[in-house]
Amino acid sequence: MVRNWITFNALRTLCIPGVRYIKPEHFLRHREEIRAASWILFPEHWQVNVLVYAWKKRIFPSAATLHLGHSKVEMTRAFWAVCPEHVPYTEILANTETNVRAVLDTFPFPFIAKEVRSSPAHWASTTPVSTSPGSTATPISWNSTRCSATKRSTAWAFGGRGDCALS
Repeated sequence: MVRNWITFNALRTLCIPGVRYIKPEHFLRHREEIRAASWILFPEHWQVNVLVYAWKKRIFPSAATLHLGHSKVEMTRAFWAVCPEHVPYTEILANTETNVRAVLDTFPFPFIAKEVRSSPAHWASTTPVSTSPGSTATPISWNSTRCSATKRSTAWAFGGRGDCALS
């Protein structure tokens, strides 16, 4: 069978016959080849709307997977809607000093704090914060307008660049 597939991630499709690699940033230069392809594999998040909605291409992973998986906040809210009993206790809060202090006062250590992707940095603190009398100081650095934190040390719903973890 001759495949007419295009990939934007060469490493994920190594050794798959009939797959042509195109650099994501050059995809508009290869418009006709992409439009002729039967499948588009591993597009970048910023390519999805053009590929799926403008050019009506079939992509893998699906548009829904890429849209939902791109944002930890959106993914967490979807999990809350579908299976809240399987989501670790999570807070999604504006990154203010008051909220940081509240999290540090109420969440038992260790816990994970994550920055929302592409959030502008409004303030950063690396000041040691004492969690209780006699405890060792914990350096913190939160650099986003919104942050989420979970009581359990599980990072299954949290990944990507720009994340910060407290432990």
